[in-house]
Amino acid sequence: MEETFKFPAETQEAVFKSLIKQAAKTSFGRDYGLKDINTIDDYRNRVPLHHYDDIKPYINRIIHGEQSVLWSGEINWF
Repeated sequence: MEETFKFPAETQEAVFKSLIKQAAKTSFGRDYGLKDINTIDDYRNRVPLHHYDDIKPYINRIIHGEQSVLWSGEINWF
């Protein structure tokens, strides 16, 4: 934990890459090519800001039981 405080930028980058790697396995991740994202600038350029209505089709898929749509793993609650 102490290493996290000594190297905050490196820690943030490692967490970012870990989250992107997980998200790349989702429908949303495939739609936006998250597997090819290595930097925050890549993310900014590839993934637009979304409003609720933009992601509503993804949410409806989850409501109907589909998994790994917006996040990998099982979603049980909204």
